[in-house]
Amino acid sequence: MNDSIFIFNKIVNQILHLGRRQLSRRLVFLGMLMLGSQAALSSDIDRIVVIVNDDVITENEFISQYNMIKKRLRLARQQSSPEAALKKQVLERLVIDRIQLQYAERSGIKVSSSKVDAAIKQIARRNKITVKQLRGALKRDRIDYKSFRKQIESQVTIGQLVERDINSRVRVSKSEIDNALLGVKKKGGANLEFDLSHIQISMPKSAAADVMEAVKQRAESLRDRLANGLDFAKAALEYSQGKEALEGGHLGWKRAVELPPRFVAAAENLKVNQISRVIRSAGGLHILKLNGRRGGGSKVQKATQTHVRHILIKTSELLSIEEASERLEQLRQRVLNGESFSDLAKAHSNDTSSGLSGGDLGWVSRGDLLPRFEKAMMELKVNELSKPIQTRFGVHLIQVLGRRKQDVSTKMARGEVRKQIHQRKARERYEQWIRQLRDEAYVEYRLER
Repeated sequence: MNDSIFIFNKIVNQILHLGRRQLSRRLVFLGMLMLGSQAALSSDIDRIVVIVNDDVITENEFISQYNMIKKRLRLARQQSSPEAALKKQVLERLVIDRIQLQYAERSGIKVSSSKVDAAIKQIARRNKITVKQLRGALKRDRIDYKSFRKQIESQVTIGQLVERDINSRVRVSKSEIDNALLGVKKKGGANLEFDLSHIQISMPKSAAADVMEAVKQRAESLRDRLANGLDFAKAALEYSQGKEALEGGHLGWKRAVELPPRFVAAAENLKVNQISRVIRSAGGLHILKLNGRRGGGSKVQKATQTHVRHILIKTSELLSIEEASERLEQLRQRVLNGESFSDLAKAHSNDTSSGLSGGDLGWVSRGDLLPRFEKAMMELKVNELSKPIQTRFGVHLIQVLGRRKQDVSTKMARGEVRKQIHQRKARERYEQWIRQLRDEAYVEYRLER
């Protein structure tokens, strides 16, 4: 009851300062609290531990998440940390997740039940058990399956949000790839990797100079304590605001191009188990620990490439798969009887990009084409014709013109570097984005941290 009255008064005060866009949502929430306070007169309610915009995180939610994370840390044999520090990190993670879920709801993102089922199946598969066995394991650990499923739904929702608003908007230019390859070549090769742990201390975006100086002094003090033997994992749990804080700040093995240039420059000058200086970035202040270094140099990588061409007949409401397959079987017989595959592809193929060149797709490597097409292609001998093969694009007649072993080191290196740069840029953009969402959110802790 007291919680509801307190929040009621708090929101009444807030309404006086709201713009028109926020007003209607806040009034709806206020009405819910008024109704909730009536129910509270006759029954106990779940205690509120954090207010997040127009929503709340309850004590039961917090305890459930806290127990799950504590168990996970124990199973991972990670060193225990002070209870207060772990509670603080769990609460902050719940707050960040809630802010993202609220944003996803406003953005119209909804996750189907089938996607949640697929995510749970994937979790079971990763643990080499069935979904039924997973449910049994959760029951033995006294974890409610509905709560578990709700958490997975939340993570899938957040994943879709991040993919739409962050990952899909990151672009990697040719010059970025060229510069990264040149840089890693000078530093010891594209295979150079670092195993790092990381503590991030966020800096308010519009902080005054004295506040920034105070935060910097605290970071420097923490860095000195770490250099003098303070356990890094425990310090990360207690002080870090990075998303790996609950993992003791462990980033794991990362290739040089996957890391921010400032991190690479710092890691290069560290010995194993050594602590970096305090590093400044747009995301705040950072302290690194080098756990290991490996790789360097470039390996020649050869792969089988296939020269292939095809004729595609697209299916539609007017043309069934059977009819398309029958047409291609007729074309197949004409090729076997001596007619030119190239001429028939120009005349009949629905693939506009390859049809003009006689259906020629050029030299392709594994992973370049659809799995079903690729499987059929790899089963053919040189100059052999396939039977009609169905894919999501339609039905294909495939012919292999040649095979070769090719040095694909450069191509693979560029593809890998592009992926790593994309991941790094997406991570940096996400950190800035979530910091902005967090700064703009109304968050009030009701539980002492």
